[in-house]
Amino acid sequence: MRSRLTHLLGLCITVLALSACKNERIDVVFEEFSVPINHKATALLFKDGNKGYVTSGDDWTLGVLNITEDGGSTWAKDTLTDNLLTDIDESILGNIFITGYVGFSANDFPGSFWQMGPLWTYRHYDAVDTYDGGYRVYVSGEAFNVGYVTTIYGSTSILAHDTLSHDFEAVGFADGLNVTIGGYGQVRHSSDGGLTWEVLDVTNDFFKDIHFPETETGFMCGFNGSIYKSKDKGRSWETLRRGDALLVPDKRFTALHFADANLGYVVGEDGLAWRTKDGGDSWEKIKNLPNVDFVSVQTFTDYAWILGSDGTLLKVMN
Repeated sequence: MRSRLTHLLGLCITVLALSACKNERIDVVFEEFSVPINHKATALLFKDGNKGYVTSGDDWTLGVLNITEDGGSTWAKDTLTDNLLTDIDESILGNIFITGYVGFSANDFPGSFWQMGPLWTYRHYDAVDTYDGGYRVYVSGEAFNVGYVTTIYGSTSILAHDTLSHDFEAVGFADGLNVTIGGYGQVRHSSDGGLTWEVLDVTNDFFKDIHFPETETGFMCGFNGSIYKSKDKGRSWETLRRGDALLVPDKRFTALHFADANLGYVVGEDGLAWRTKDGGDSWEKIKNLPNVDFVSVQTFTDYAWILGSDGTLLKVMN
């Protein structure tokens, strides 16, 4: 009996050690702006402190790219499609890529401000990521148990399209060839730019976002509150916080982004925002932000942009 209790106690300690995040509650200095929309915002991308983009729209009727040149004070609108825009990404060369429902894709390759068209399959893509604008990976899914991954090279060349057994909503490139996708209970890694995929042993969450601030170092978050870290371009992942672990409160994480291997934010529903300055070893829980559902975040050295689904835009000072 004693050995059994000892084993149980040891198991609990192990679970808590794997799942705990050292943290403190803090107030931060921030500016609040508003993207003037009457539909839902989905993602943001800022090139600097002034030039930025926010994707938004309604599922079946509208897809809008909102553009600011003055750090969020004023906005112009560009209606790109009749369906929701879901994600926006920038290559290391400065090219912008957008995706959305019904296979929508757009980019600003030289020669035209926006080159638009459907992907090979008319799926509702949730995320896009690229490294240098060469290989690009688009992910989507439906009903939790079907996922789609489309890999494109250059402006139009579709190299691969895979139908998978899990819904995928997150994608992140570590370099030109190493890319990780995450979704409902599954994570996969590719070392050939998204042509082939290896299933990884990470299964305990609905993974919502992946970001590699440096080639070797990446971070991933899930809707049940998990946070993972990779130190080998996404080939393997270590647990920083396990959202389904015993005695660990649920945290509805939706997005994360890092300025470098140390400084980053993870955000989520109901005003949830955490910041780390040591690569995820400890976290500051920010307690004075508006109580809105955050859907996107971008971290710079001195500040971070955080977007709410209602168009609330925060510039949080580091």
